[in-house]
Amino acid sequence: MAGAFEQIQSALDQYGLGSLATWAWGRFQEGASLDVIMMEVYQRPEFRATYPEYEVLAQRGRAYSVAELQAYRRAVVGIFRQYGIPETFYDTTEELSRFAMNEVSVAEISQRVAQASRAVYQSPPEVRMELERMYNVRPGDLVAFWLDPEKATPMLEQQFLSAEIGAQALTTGFGMLTTDEAQQLAQRGTTSEQAQRGFAALAQSQELFNPLAGEQQIERETQFGAAFAGDVTAQRQIERRRQERQAQFGGGGGYAMGREGVTGLTAE
Repeated sequence: MAGAFEQIQSALDQYGLGSLATWAWGRFQEGASLDVIMMEVYQRPEFRATYPEYEVLAQRGRAYSVAELQAYRRAVVGIFRQYGIPETFYDTTEELSRFAMNEVSVAEISQRVAQASRAVYQSPPEVRMELERMYNVRPGDLVAFWLDPEKATPMLEQQFLSAEIGAQALTTGFGMLTTDEAQQLAQRGTTSEQAQRGFAALAQSQELFNPLAGEQQIERETQFGAAFAGDVTAQRQIERRRQERQAQFGGGGGYAMGREGVTGLTAE
C-alpha cells in the first residue's frame, strides 16, 4: 500500500499537483485504479487553475498532454531569461497560460522577445516617444507591448514601424505625422530607411509646397504619393510647381533642386 501511495504522489508531483495526494489516496482506497484517478485529476479545480489552457485548447480540438504544456512553459521561460526579461512578466500561471491559449508558438515568442529587446535597448528616443503618442505605449511598457499574447505579431510590427516612420518625420524636420498617416505609410510597406530619405526630401521642399499668391496648396497626400508611392501624377504636379517657381524667381528658393527636378520627388 505504501508503494501505491508513493506512486500516486510521484504522478501528482509531476503535474505540480502534489497537494491532491490526500484526495487521490482516498479515491484509491475506495477502489479507483491509478489510471482512473489520473483521469479524474483533469476535472479537479486545482488542475484547471494550474493548467487553464488545457480545456480551452481541447475545446478547439488541440489535444496537448500535461508534459507538452510543461515543456512549452519551460521553453518560454527559458527565452525570457535568456533576454533578461523581468520575471514580473511571466511569474504567474495565468500569464504563461495566455500565450498557450492564444497559440503563440515558441518560435514566435522568441521573435517577439528579440524585437522587444531591440525596442527597449536600441530604438532611438524619438521612436519611443512616438509609440507613446500614437499608442499610449510608455517606455516602461515596451516589453509588455511586444509580449501581449492577444495581439498578432504583424500588428505589433506595423505599430512599431508606424512609430519609426513618425520618428523619421520628426528628426528630418518634416514635422509630426498623424497616427493615420504613419499607419498608412507602414501599411504601404515603407521602411524606416525609406521614410528617412523621403521625409528629408520633403522637408527640404517645404517652401515649394506652401502656396504663393495665385497658387494652390500641394497637400500632404500629394507629397506622400510623390515621395513614397511612386505617384507619377503627384510627382509631375510638384515638378510643374518647381518649374513655375524657377521661371518666376530664377531658381531661387530653399527647396532641394537638382538638374532633374526636386531631389527625391521627380517622376522617372
